[in-house]
Amino acid sequence: QPLPLHGGLGSGLADMSLKVFEIDPTLKGCEGQIWDRVNGYKWWKDELEKKEGGIAKFAEGYRTFGFNRAEGGSVFREWLPNARQVFLIGDFNDWQNTTPLHNEGFGKWSVKLPDGPGGRPVIKHPSQLKVRMETHSGQWCDRVPAWTKLAWQDHTTNAFNGVYWEPEERYTFKHPRPAKPERVKIYEAHVGMASFEPKVATYLEFARDVLPRIKSLGYNTVQLMAVSEHAHYGC
Repeated sequence: QPLPLHGGLGSGLADMSLKVFEIDPTLKGCEGQIWDRVNGYKWWKDELEKKEGGIAKFAEGYRTFGFNRAEGGSVFREWLPNARQVFLIGDFNDWQNTTPLHNEGFGKWSVKLPDGPGGRPVIKHPSQLKVRMETHSGQWCDRVPAWTKLAWQDHTTNAFNGVYWEPEERYTFKHPRPAKPERVKIYEAHVGMASFEPKVATYLEFARDVLPRIKSLGYNTVQLMAVSEHAHYGC
């Protein structure tokens, strides 16, 4: 049967072969689905290279996404390619749909928030907030912003909210930045589940109990998963 194409978009990969089918012949029964994912990856990779300057530059999204200071205000930007409408809600506007984001194209939504009196951000530290969006299917949902610097949990509902974190006092690093390794050995970690106790672990507990073990095993890179939200945390 013809190989499926992700979203009906071709990628030029259908004539190639994947070595994974030689390594594990049992995967041949899923060949169509695997090619669907490969084609989808290739299409998105090409789009990122054309419109964002490549995957590495896209990974530096924190420089433009989330909250960033601009002349006369702050710009909030989020990547929501499946959204019809997007609003920024939180303590600053009583969680009402009064701060809409506009669509910049390629899934980017943004809003500029002019500074308040004295040139201070109109959203005060440490206000709680979320993004509210309408999906293409018409469903409304609230989500923690993907580039939020901090999230706090409401222990009455177990839900998390993003936090606008701009303290006047800035942390001063006490140690020099480690040298960049020639090769990376990545340890994938979930901070919230890094505990033997039946609770959501903290960053301090992760640093105390898990990081020494990671280092002793020879890893030089830590990939933190599910920082904003995770089903196991009761979000």
